[in-house]
Amino acid sequence: MYKKFYFITLFIFLSVKSFSQSSVSGKITDEKGTPLVRVNIFLKEIKLGTVSNENGDFEIKEVPYGNYNLEITSLGYQKQVTPITVQKGNAVLVAITMYEEKQALDEVILKAKSKQQQKQEEPIKVNIINVAKISERATPLTTIINQTSGVKVRQSAGIGSPTVVNINGLQGSAIRFFKNGIPSDYLGRAFQIGVIPTNLISDIEIYKGVLPIELGADALGGAINIVTKKPDHDFLIASYGLGSFNTHTANFNANYLIPKTKFHIGLKSYYIFSDNNYKFDAPILNPETQNYTHHTAKRFHDGIETYFVQGNFGVHTTKFADVLDVEISYFNFDKEIQTGTSITIPIGESRFNETNKIASVTYEKSISDAFLLNAFVAFSKKNNKRKDVSNNKYNWFGEVINAENFSKGETDHEKSDSNIDQDNFVTRLYGRYEINENLNIKVSTTFNSKNQVGTDPYQEEDVSTGIQPITIPSSYKKTISGFGIGSKLFHGKVTNEFTLKHFYLNTESTNIIETVETIKKSKSSFGWGNSVKYKFNNTVFARVSFENTTRIPEAEEYFGDNLFNLSSPDLNPEKSKNVNVGFYTNLNAVKTLFIDVNTFYRNTENFIRKLPIGFVFTQNENTDTQITKGIETSLKANFKNNFTATTSVTYQDMRRVDTNGSALENSRTPNTPYFFTNIHVLKRYKNPFEWPIALDVYANYNFTEQYLLWPTAKTLEPALFERDIDFTDLIIPEQHEVSFGITVKLEKLPISINTEITNISNSKLYDEFRIQKPLRAFRLKITYKL
Repeated sequence: MYKKFYFITLFIFLSVKSFSQSSVSGKITDEKGTPLVRVNIFLKEIKLGTVSNENGDFEIKEVPYGNYNLEITSLGYQKQVTPITVQKGNAVLVAITMYEEKQALDEVILKAKSKQQQKQEEPIKVNIINVAKISERATPLTTIINQTSGVKVRQSAGIGSPTVVNINGLQGSAIRFFKNGIPSDYLGRAFQIGVIPTNLISDIEIYKGVLPIELGADALGGAINIVTKKPDHDFLIASYGLGSFNTHTANFNANYLIPKTKFHIGLKSYYIFSDNNYKFDAPILNPETQNYTHHTAKRFHDGIETYFVQGNFGVHTTKFADVLDVEISYFNFDKEIQTGTSITIPIGESRFNETNKIASVTYEKSISDAFLLNAFVAFSKKNNKRKDVSNNKYNWFGEVINAENFSKGETDHEKSDSNIDQDNFVTRLYGRYEINENLNIKVSTTFNSKNQVGTDPYQEEDVSTGIQPITIPSSYKKTISGFGIGSKLFHGKVTNEFTLKHFYLNTESTNIIETVETIKKSKSSFGWGNSVKYKFNNTVFARVSFENTTRIPEAEEYFGDNLFNLSSPDLNPEKSKNVNVGFYTNLNAVKTLFIDVNTFYRNTENFIRKLPIGFVFTQNENTDTQITKGIETSLKANFKNNFTATTSVTYQDMRRVDTNGSALENSRTPNTPYFFTNIHVLKRYKNPFEWPIALDVYANYNFTEQYLLWPTAKTLEPALFERDIDFTDLIIPEQHEVSFGITVKLEKLPISINTEITNISNSKLYDEFRIQKPLRAFRLKITYKL
């Protein structure tokens, strides 16, 4: 029923909606015909602009119909102003020749760079991925993020399975996730990077080190901010994808400005279905010898069906608000459970379901040229259900094995038919005041609360109270407040960002040992950080940042996730001191080769590790201190004829210290990659064979060095690239993954077709606790974009 409704809605919108906008594109060259990079192109009348790429090409999308003056400026060249007319059905294509400015270069005023460039060149280290430019690809968001230096994304199985992101040695809940600057945990799984489609996203911001005040959250030096399109312009994007393992994906993203008014209305949605029934090497238990041997089997109970629908409405560019947007959303996530943390025990009937009803309001207003105010409030009602009541046991051939203990479920734990309700409330207030062009102050406060209660007819009652522990309400409240000062010195050569934060936690939840115990926690602390950048010239700069900060455990870490992660109500906040030092520069005179180097140091106390409990469950515990030292390097080359290549290399040495004199002192952190590289190449063709198309051909290679699965003494650790090892079962082997894709964009229709092949070599790839990922797979995606 939901599928039919989804596609009916999709085709109605496609057939009845028309948008009064087009695009302006072209090429910028000098008098000799050489393409010019980083030229500023600007439509002053509507305040839209961009910069030319390494081939001199540019494109401004979503330009309303009308007459404009196209301003083109660049350091050392005369300003060009070209009148253009944007009409229905006709994209504007221009060719601009720039002439050298006769006056001295230091008399030329350089126009502002794009917002993405400005943010990437701030003192706070951040990588920005322009997802909108590659949204026609079938590449999942996890793979796109994984191609960034210093970042490793691991997914325990197919679509919908849990993901773990590692940024500069920090991972799991130590990495915070945001949607448009707001902590995204109120959205539940709806905006997890393992399911959210790229067509709903404009940019991905990956922060390393100090977090800016405007994010308003606690973190230990790593965060990912998902930026969606603003509702102040028209757009329509729809796509449908097919893939291996009976995978189907569809999404629809549209916003409409009601003519002659300041009102807008929009719809965002996605649908995902997959059997995830790929083949792998499965451990099969021999009942006679009680030993495991490996045989090829197929995952038979790992399917997913999920959908998300969001309607929004509001006003824009009014005296009252620059943007006032109300969003109403519904999310459903239905997942079969195939395994827990280990591949040893297959599960054949258990299921997990999450539903979430969400309402939010965003308000943004520039009170004056100097003062910006942003407010956000959201409320959601989330429900999690886990059903594990079968008397059957299964092997990896999907065959039923008689259970020895009918009081336990398939997970070898007590049977469960749990139903947990959680009310989430989050609000954030952010303000920025520009004292002058060289000094600004920022303040932010974010409040988050969760209240949870559940039922489970299979859970035993506490002997002393006669109460089921799951029915006892749990509560979680935290407030993160921040104050920042930004300054520029020495004619803009030095930029400094100082941040001061306050962290407050109040939580109450239950712990089950021999009896039920209610644990209350209240914590308060301060943190501070400073980031400074020195600009040598327009393409060369260095930056240094330091932060002394706190990370408050998530509510899910305290309460458990009602799936595989058990409750840990006695957790304490983590504390970290982190330092980042790096530089960015061009390596040749023509500025087609760039290198970005970042070194980092992390000292994390009360480090929270997710430890396996049996073959299925995990539990978070405060353990020892982790020291992380590392370096990440990204090299980008812009060749002629629309060919680019990017290479990234990351090494992170994560060590356990303060282990009370155990054999694990100074040993490497287990189950965490420490050396990995990525190479991405892209070739663009304009009208190949004189066909009316644009063609993108790209390939990606990812290498991950072998790493230890379990804690191992330092004296037994294999060295980098060492392969003569006796205990290979304790190691996740080295991994080589090669992917290839082609995107065809039709010039006369707003349609693109993409096809991808992942893991071309059919290599065995592993992630969390050595669970094997899919082998070679195929994807096809068709996108309609206005």
